[in-house]
Amino acid sequence: MVRSEYLETIFIAKKVPDGGWPDRFAVITACNPFSNGDRSDDKAGTLRLRKHISRMRFMKCLITGASSDWAHQESGFAVWGLSIEQALEVGRTFFQNAVFWVEEGNIHVVSCTGGARTFVGRWEERFRLWSEKPAYGIYVIRLDAAAMKSKRFREANPRAPETAECVYVGMTVCDAAERFAQHKCGYKACSFVRKHGIGLAQELFPSTKLLPLEAARKLEIDHANALREREYAVWQK
Repeated sequence: MVRSEYLETIFIAKKVPDGGWPDRFAVITACNPFSNGDRSDDKAGTLRLRKHISRMRFMKCLITGASSDWAHQESGFAVWGLSIEQALEVGRTFFQNAVFWVEEGNIHVVSCTGGARTFVGRWEERFRLWSEKPAYGIYVIRLDAAAMKSKRFREANPRAPETAECVYVGMTVCDAAERFAQHKCGYKACSFVRKHGIGLAQELFPSTKLLPLEAARKLEIDHANALREREYAVWQK
């Protein structure tokens, strides 16, 4: 019986290998042996696996298998230049129930004991770059009216009425309240928030959903412009 988490796995790497992904390769981990829940040896096991693959003179790149929400992660390697039989032997050496085998873009999870294959999905649909990690949230901070006395602030809001409510829009990997506290104490701070920040305007947050970096950058700008359309005076950089 194939464990359900194998069928939902995504695969994360820093970059695509030079020349692209080979036609056939395995994804092998040394983490969580026999899925027993013991993660204490994960780091050392990954190092032993790297050395083992190097001794066998196969090509490899570091890759992480993860749950679809990125919460559960296990480090391993994409390995090519080996057969499926060799991949299974490596899996058995490192006490794994199964390895992933990718052939012409199709991913199968293959049992290390019986060799049974179960289709998982297409590689292009399951592969992610670390830069795509949904880690950023957009937040809004209410500023006091004195912010409008700044020439820079007024120039950024030429159409804002004099009575406009002033806000700051930013993005963060922290909790929004923690990020506000950082601004106020001067850590990576926006001067307008440090001087004029009153508190979080949570009712103006566009969403509580975390986003990848580029998507968050776009939403930050789009949300600032949307608030300006609603006659808020906004600082966003």
